[in-house]
Amino acid sequence: MRAIQGIGSSIIAPTTLALILDAYQNNMRQRAISYYGATAGIGSSVGLLVGGALTSLISWRAGFLINIPFTLLLFFLTLRYI
Repeated sequence: MRAIQGIGSSIIAPTTLALILDAYQNNMRQRAISYYGATAGIGSSVGLLVGGALTSLISWRAGFLINIPFTLLLFFLTLRYI
C-alpha cells in the first residue's frame, strides 16, 4: 500500500503544477505557484511532526491509518467542489 501511495504522489505532484500553469495567467499564476509551494512545504513539515507524534504516542501502525480519514474527507470535498 505504501508503494501505491508513492506512485500516486509521484503522479499527483507534477500534474497539479501542470494544471496550475495551464489554468492561470500572469500575476494569478505567480500567486497560485506560491500557494502551491507554501502548501507543499507546510504539509511536509506538519506531516513529519504528526507522524512523529503518532509514533510516539500511539504506535507506528497509526501512521498507516491516518490516511484513511483524510482520504475520505478529500474525496467528499472533491465531489462537492470540483
